[in-house]
Amino acid sequence: MRTYTFGYSRLKKAKGEGFLVREDGSIFITGNPGMSVIVPEPLNGVDESCRWGRLILEAELRDDSILTIYAETDGDGEKMSIGPFTNQTEILLCELNGRFLKLRLEVKNGEGCVIRNLRVENYDTEILQMMPEFYQERGSVLHRYLSIYQSVYTDFQKRYESLDEQMDIRTCSVEMLSLMEQWLGMPDTDYLLSEDIRRALLMRASRLVKIRGTRQAVMETAKLLAGEFPQIIESDDRTVTIVFHREVSEELELQLLYILKWFLPGECRAHIVSWQDPMGLDEYCALDINAALKVWSLGTLDREEAMDQCVLG
Repeated sequence: MRTYTFGYSRLKKAKGEGFLVREDGSIFITGNPGMSVIVPEPLNGVDESCRWGRLILEAELRDDSILTIYAETDGDGEKMSIGPFTNQTEILLCELNGRFLKLRLEVKNGEGCVIRNLRVENYDTEILQMMPEFYQERGSVLHRYLSIYQSVYTDFQKRYESLDEQMDIRTCSVEMLSLMEQWLGMPDTDYLLSEDIRRALLMRASRLVKIRGTRQAVMETAKLLAGEFPQIIESDDRTVTIVFHREVSEELELQLLYILKWFLPGECRAHIVSWQDPMGLDEYCALDINAALKVWSLGTLDREEAMDQCVLG
């Protein structure tokens, strides 16, 4: 099977108006003017009688957006065209023969829409080849019908062959990250942690699961999220105070409490204490001219106990 992809290098040469090409190869529709038109460079099938397979793409469209696709070839000196296809993400091109395949995409009311993973796949319908020669006419009703099952089989085969990439934490999709977290019994961090932190946490999950419920597990997880090893203070009432020698934002504190809860021993509570540098004035500032000194806020421990004669190291 031969696959023609439309990456950044190819799409940046596309003609038309009302769109931008991103570095990841996706097409961002600006909607200016109202009708956006994208005409990529023609695909070269090398063979004058090249048989084209199917066009595939992913589209994020608004409810009122209309995506129209046209395809055309010069087969045996005669132009052959199909379309228009409206709001379809998979189109059979089996009726087209010819060396060069020309595509035209039109998007109406598409401001903010995105088109990505645009590609053309050429393959012989293996199921059709199993039939008697009399039934092997390309573009026939039987050919188009069997192409549906051939497409399903081809997609399944590609997923099977790329299974190692789909299961690799470094390259898998975000949906797979959520599934892996469920497999390990970890909390769902989809809307809480960034994608990079989630991947880093899963990369260390094998070790962290083994030492779960220990001081070392809490320290390594906190280091991953906050960037430093904290100091851990345990008390008799199954409360753990985690002290950071840096300022911890409210968002980071929420992330730490949510994630560390999974690594703490059973029925343990955690509290976050962070160090904040006090503000002061230097020797070149006059106290009577637009000067202010921030009052130190009172530090507290668990249960609102004042930090009287207590030192956090």
